Amino acid sequence: MNTQRYRYAIIGTGRPWKSEGATGFGMAHPHYKGFAKTERTDLVAIADTESEHARLFLQDYESDAKHYTDYKTLLVEEKPDIVSVTLWPHLH
Repeated sequence: MNTQRYRYAIIGTGRPWKSEGATGFGMAHPHYKGFAKTERTDLVAIADTESEHARLFLQDYESDAKHYTDYKTLLVEEKPDIVSVTLWPHLH
């Protein structure tokens, strides 16, 4: 059985769909839950220009992942194996 673990990062957190303060679908939330279910990923960092969105995301999932406001810095410093880009489609 493969027990390798992967370093995971999310670019764009937002609020969960239809929750207070949500401006979109909040895709970071189902992405995170899906990867967490595999029990083979460790969320090491998130990038979001909205500090409040990032703070709430980390609080909701009781995560100690690092928060970056610049995704390029996240990629260079954290070197994640997997990245979920959960921004509006035109920002991909």
